[in-house]
Amino acid sequence: MILTIIQSIIFISYVTFLMIKFKGPLSSISDSWYKLSGVYKNLFTLFCWSLGFTLFFQTNGTSAMFFISGVGLSTVGVATMFNSDKIIKIIHYSGASICILFAFLALYIERHTIIPFIIFFNMFNHISII
Repeated sequence: MILTIIQSIIFISYVTFLMIKFKGPLSSISDSWYKLSGVYKNLFTLFCWSLGFTLFFQTNGTSAMFFISGVGLSTVGVATMFNSDKIIKIIHYSGASICILFAFLALYIERHTIIPFIIFFNMFNHISII
């Protein structure tokens, strides 16, 4: 439970910082690497690594799903310049996809809940990509 609180504080703090700094939401959290300048660019990597590292220890011991999710998010923090190179873009998006997929699988397998998946799916079901 304490890890979930720490993860929530990290996530809410970073997103709030971005919303205040840029006077509204960005198109994605990953875009913050491009929008921030100077030493602030490192905040995106720190954000990904902090959440990824805490995911390593989120498991209750029945599967490695949270660990794999953390590896995916940590990979996102390494492949920050996803608009600069095709390979980096593939690594970045693969890491993000692995993080999301394995987090939902872990929540279902270890915590016996699909509520976050339903909220996520419902949220993106209403967003027009075109």
